[in-house]
Amino acid sequence: VVETMRSGDVKLAVVPPSLGYGAQGVAFKSGRRVPPNARLYYEVNLLRCQSMTMGLACCSDADFPCIKKKGPDAEATSAQP
Repeated sequence: VVETMRSGDVKLAVVPPSLGYGAQGVAFKSGRRVPPNARLYYEVNLLRCQSMTMGLACCSDADFPCIKKKGPDAEATSAQP
């Protein structure tokens, strides 16, 4: 879904049971459950994309660690020139 989006886009992502929790479903510690064979629906809001040396990274915040990381490995993860 994200590959087809541009900054500011909002899309509905539907995950079939075979890629979600499958025939077993899941029970969370909170007591909430996802029943067996349930489709999962996510509203995806792409706020921002950032060009990086390793390709395009989409981040929701300018302070996302991959953008401002400093140090010896910063070249591989930093969007700063």
